[in-house]
Amino acid sequence: MITSAFTCTGPYAILILVGIKRTENRSVWPLPSEGRAAISCSKSFCKEEYGQFVAWASVHLPPEDFEKIPAWRDVKDWPGKIVGVCDYKARTGQARLYQSELFATDECDPSHQTIQWDEGYPYWWDLSNVVRLRRPIPCRGNVGMWQLPPDLAIMVARAWQNTQPVKDGIRIASRNGAHCGNCRKRMNVGTWRCPIYGVDVDNVHICEKYTPGLM
Repeated sequence: MITSAFTCTGPYAILILVGIKRTENRSVWPLPSEGRAAISCSKSFCKEEYGQFVAWASVHLPPEDFEKIPAWRDVKDWPGKIVGVCDYKARTGQARLYQSELFATDECDPSHQTIQWDEGYPYWWDLSNVVRLRRPIPCRGNVGMWQLPPDLAIMVARAWQNTQPVKDGIRIASRNGAHCGNCRKRMNVGTWRCPIYGVDVDNVHICEKYTPGLM
């Protein structure tokens, strides 16, 4: 059962779910310190904030990462909802008096900067096995690592069971015996979710015509 959750801003939720951001720098130590948690998107996320985020991303993200950013129409239903699930593990870092340092400069090339997601907080939550739920689940967010109400925990667990991670960019689907609408291959065991056509592919076959960024 998934009983924990944390809330992100809209931009951070997007970056986590497309595989760009894999850590959260937080002011509080989560309890438990590791486990599986739902990811909720802040209710305040709006089209204007999305536009500002895209403008920032176009400047600071590498082209291959910027291409992963979904259109507004694909995330406009995220605010105030649980949009994904991930595993997390907390660790401590060097505290810098809560001074944000989002970028790190390459010592060999001072003109090049990488994003280190450091907002000046002493705790880091490393994220892995991130999946995006097919249908966001309405919920009220909170600060830190918070506990899901029992009925919501059941809904999240059921949604997660039907959308589990296999590898970057590809998700498992629950239906068996389907075929890929892209390359037409078919098997009779557990299935993949074809990221282009949204149909199922067997769990030992990766669609050869899959193109990253089209999810």
